[in-house]
Order: sequence, then structure tokens, then C-alpha cells
Amino acid sequence: GDQLSDGDETMQWGRNHTLMIRHITRAVGLRSLWRGPFPYPGYRQTLSPAGSMMTTNSASWRVIVDFSTSPPIAFGVYPGGQSGNPFSLRYDGQIATYLRFDYYALLLHDKPSSIPLPSRIHDAVFSPITAQ
Repeated sequence: GDQLSDGDETMQWGRNHTLMIRHITRAVGLRSLWRGPFPYPGYRQTLSPAGSMMTTNSASWRVIVDFSTSPPIAFGVYPGGQSGNPFSLRYDGQIATYLRFDYYALLLHDKPSSIPLPSRIHDAVFSPITAQ
């Protein structure tokens, strides 16, 4: 994939351009929670921006939504898994998919009551305050 010819040598873009997924605090003390570096094809002018050889900031939550259907159809991926919690067993589960630029089908619901109970953690109702 993504190979460039430089004279007699063949260079792979991802060998020199990489992505480091850092903890949200960016604290070096939490380096054990970082992931990478991974080969990364992006550069500044792409939908997958990468500003330097070692990229630490890019488009993370990628979503594609088709509004031509009712309800809309959506696909997405987030490199930090569903929770974004680096201590979760599922944290690394979407990184490979993210790096391949693949997506998961996202389940969309038209109202909270249509979400199955095991997935629905809490219901909250907000009502406007009326002047008295």
C-alpha cells in the first residue's frame, strides 16, 4: 500500500508518518496509557489531517451520516473505543479499524424508549421553567 518510488528505493509513507494516540491530558506521566506510534497516511490537506511526521492530533471521531433515509443511516469509528476509557478492556478494540479507515454501523433511535434496556443506562426528562 501507499508506496512512493524515490530513485531505486521504495519508501512507505507510514514508515515515516505515524500517529500517536495520547491520553486526553497529554501528561507524560500517563505515557503508559498512550497508544502507538502507528503508521498513518494523513497529511495536512486530507480528511485525516497530520501536521508532522509524528502526529498526535487528527480527526478522531469519524462519522458518515446518510440523511436521505428515515431514520438516517450512520457509520462511525472512534480510536478510543466506545467509552474513551484507556482502562477499559474495549479501549483498543477500534484502533485497527480506525487505522484502516473502516467504519461500524451506528445504531440510531428516534426516541429514548426505542433503545433496548441493557443499553439504556438512565432516562432524564427536562422541562422548561415557566414564569409564575
